[in-house]
Amino acid sequence: MATGILLIQLRGGIIPPLFLTIILGNILNVYGGYKILHGILDMISIKINSKFYAIGLGVFVVIHTYFTYSQSNVAARIMNYSFFTGLMFLSFCYMFIKYSKERLEISLIMILISYAINILILSVRFINAVGYEDISVLFRGAIIFKTFILTSIMTTIIRAISIIVYKTKDLIE
Repeated sequence: MATGILLIQLRGGIIPPLFLTIILGNILNVYGGYKILHGILDMISIKINSKFYAIGLGVFVVIHTYFTYSQSNVAARIMNYSFFTGLMFLSFCYMFIKYSKERLEISLIMILISYAINILILSVRFINAVGYEDISVLFRGAIIFKTFILTSIMTTIIRAISIIVYKTKDLIE
């Protein structure tokens, strides 16, 4: 995920090809999010159907590529990213709640809450991008963009600490 974020930030700078900065950067972000979700579910012994996520990633790539090269539309790419990432997070929360055989400890509840916060901000970001004409306001200066970045950082930290607390408990016992 860190590589994806770095590539996205380099857009228009050192690495000019759109494929590297827009498409590959976002693919790495979505795939990195999937790998983290897969790891958390594996940690609590929940098996997932990887084919579902592979198909979703394929559709994401096709749509993102189309709105980068064929019809350049930043708002559509934001909606694409927000939709697929939000759907992935939502499916994670559903599986986590439905199939978790363990008692929901505070560290696991914090992971769920962090994903619920991400789903909320991705939904707001999706709705905000609908029908936008002025991309500079939408992408760079908008409070929603800044809130999205800050929320992503904070929830990632919450998840990391929660995973450490959960795994440390296992080591102590």
